[in-house]
Amino acid sequence: MQLRDLISTPPEMCGTHITIAQAAKEMASAGVGSMGVVEEGRFVGIITERDVLEAVAGGFDVESEPVRCCMTRNPDVFPPETDVFQAADFLLETGYRHLPVVEDELLGILSIRDVLVGVIDPGRIIGSS
Repeated sequence: MQLRDLISTPPEMCGTHITIAQAAKEMASAGVGSMGVVEEGRFVGIITERDVLEAVAGGFDVESEPVRCCMTRNPDVFPPETDVFQAADFLLETGYRHLPVVEDELLGILSIRDVLVGVIDPGRIIGSS
């Protein structure tokens, strides 16, 4: 199974200028733990729940500081044909919890849960045979 098989919805995205608080509200509303960050239509980074927590702990004014202050710039990205077992190994080695899947543009951001479903129970994936 490849990462492309795990992408079920377009990624949540925001610009670099929105506030950390607004990004957190949008992630909570969408039920996701990360968002792709775009600048001039280009994928430039990712903001995760961990980034938001670190910003709060670091004393950032989350109501006024933009996500560009705390996002992860130029994150590791994966092509859609990456095998889910390779992705799972990467998650274990790095401690990351989100994988941006990119092919010319951001196709999706997979969570560690998404990857685990692909490894442990691929039958749960909508549309799989």
